Amino acid sequence: MSAASQMPTVQAASTSGTTKRLGRLSIYTDEIGTWIEVTARRPLPVLVFLLIALAGWSMAGFVSVSMLFGSFGGPPAFSVFIAVWCSLWAAGWVAIAAGIVWMLAGREILILRDGVLTKRLVLPWVGITRDYAAELVSDPRRNEETGDPDIAQHEGVGFPLGRYGAVAFEHDGQTVYIGAALGPKAGDALLASLETWLARKEVAA
Repeated sequence: MSAASQMPTVQAASTSGTTKRLGRLSIYTDEIGTWIEVTARRPLPVLVFLLIALAGWSMAGFVSVSMLFGSFGGPPAFSVFIAVWCSLWAAGWVAIAAGIVWMLAGREILILRDGVLTKRLVLPWVGITRDYAAELVSDPRRNEETGDPDIAQHEGVGFPLGRYGAVAFEHDGQTVYIGAALGPKAGDALLASLETWLARKEVAA
C-alpha cells in the first residue's frame, strides 16, 4: 500500500483489496494494511463567514501596515504598538486562511500497517504526521464530545483540533482523536476498522 498522500486508486471489492465509502469517509483494506481517508467537512455558512472575515481582516492588515511604515518618524512607543498589532494581525490572518484551506482541501489520513497507526493531517503542499505503536493503543471507542456541550460531533465545523474525532483511543497516556466530525455510521465504520486491525495484530503477536 502506497504511503503517498493520495488514496490508492482501486475499485470496490477488487482482487487487490476492498474499498468502503460512507460520505466523507473512505476505507481501503488489502492484505498489507488499511488506508483511511476523511475529507474535511464544509458547512457553507461557516465557509462564507470565514471568507468574509478574511477579506475584512486583510483590509485591516493593509491599513495597519501602512500605519506602521508611517509611524517610523513618530513616537517610538506608537511604532512598537503598531508593530505588535501587525504581528497579531499576521497570526490571525494565517489562522483564518488555514481554516479556509482546510475546509476546501484538507484531509485526515490514517494508515494502519506494520504495527503502526500513522495519522496525517494534509493540506496542499504541507502536512503533519504522527505515529502510534499498535502495542500502546488501548480503549478504542466512539466519541461524541467536541469540548462544547452544545455541539455534537457530527454537527461541528470539523477542524481536527481538541476533541474533534468520532473515534478516540489511548496511547501511552495520551487520548488521541481521529475522524473529525464524522456521523454515527461513519464513526462506527472507522472504529470497526481500528478494532479489526488491532485484533489482527494481537493474533499475529
